[in-house]
Amino acid sequence: MSVHKLRHHVVGAMLSLLVLTGCAEPSEQPAASPFTASTSGQPSTSPIPEIVVCRLDSLVAIEAYIDHNENGQREAWEDPLQVARFRVESPESDNEAFYVKSDATGQAGYQVLGDCLDSSGDYGIVYAEVPPDYRLTRPDHCSTGNCRFGFATLNVTPSSVREADLRGADLHGADLRGEDLGDADLTGANLREADLRGATLRNAQLTGADLQGADLSLADLRGADLRNAQMSGAVLSEANLSSADLSNADLQEADLSDADLTGTNLREANLRGATLRNLQLSGDNLQRAYLSGANLSRANLSNTQMSGAILVEANLRYADLSSAELSGADMSHAQLFEADLQGADLREVNLNDANQNSVNLSAANLTGADLGNAMLHKARYDRYTQWPEGFDPVAVGAVLEE
Repeated sequence: MSVHKLRHHVVGAMLSLLVLTGCAEPSEQPAASPFTASTSGQPSTSPIPEIVVCRLDSLVAIEAYIDHNENGQREAWEDPLQVARFRVESPESDNEAFYVKSDATGQAGYQVLGDCLDSSGDYGIVYAEVPPDYRLTRPDHCSTGNCRFGFATLNVTPSSVREADLRGADLHGADLRGEDLGDADLTGANLREADLRGATLRNAQLTGADLQGADLSLADLRGADLRNAQMSGAVLSEANLSSADLSNADLQEADLSDADLTGTNLREANLRGATLRNLQLSGDNLQRAYLSGANLSRANLSNTQMSGAILVEANLRYADLSSAELSGADMSHAQLFEADLQGADLREVNLNDANQNSVNLSAANLTGADLGNAMLHKARYDRYTQWPEGFDPVAVGAVLEE
């Protein structure tokens, strides 16, 4: 039996409801009762409307609202559906699920692409799921051969596919593991505590989105716009954030261990208490970023722009800060044991009470730096190192290397 894999695209709301075409001749069937549609013709115990699709190059559409007065009729003042979820089941689809933001009338649609499956009855099913408070509008009845549906409207008019518009959508706690949301517009969306492990969000618009506590481990966020995003406590371990814009993002206590931040913009981002171990941050923009208490041990920060950054009590043990631009940064009480600061710009930096034991300060510029209570035991420097006026490195245990 030959089976074609369902290919999918999320689309916006549909405005027209058309009858099904392209399958067998219609046969009269009684109207489907709420929550009783099933592929076998037997009542279903699951409160999930389902649509059995024969012609897969089609649009599947639903419309729902909250029936506040419980009269079974849609009133103009009653709340339309905000977000629906379409779930595809077929021999090859592996229960793929996609969230779709509805339009102002409560309509949401899903594009199914492909050929009819084998006529033996092995058909793909599209489940349209809505929150329990919402009532689906009374559908037109349709039964054409093996193409039938219950308790949802069906629109099979071929349509062009466009990126998902999920601006302001409430996806709090949504299970979006492995979903493809590339180029989606999630501006201002609520994704708090959402499960986005392994999801594709490449070039997605996430400006001002709420991702607090979300799990984005192994997610593809290359080129994503995360300006002003709320991401405190988010898990981003092993995520790909290369060329993403995280300027002004709140990443307090976020876990970014082993993430790819190549070319990422972290200007003025709040990374207080964040975990950034082993990160590749070379050449990134961290100007005026807030990194107090952050764990940057063994991170590669070479050639990084970090002027004005706040690194109070940050863990920079064994970090590579060679040729980094740190002028005006606050590194008081920071742990810099065996860090590489060769050629770094440390002018006017506050290093009061910082642990700089065994650091490499060859060719570093510390003009005007605050080295009060400096711990520089076995710190290495050379004749090109520039110290604050009147400061004696030998007196605090630093070692001149020829």
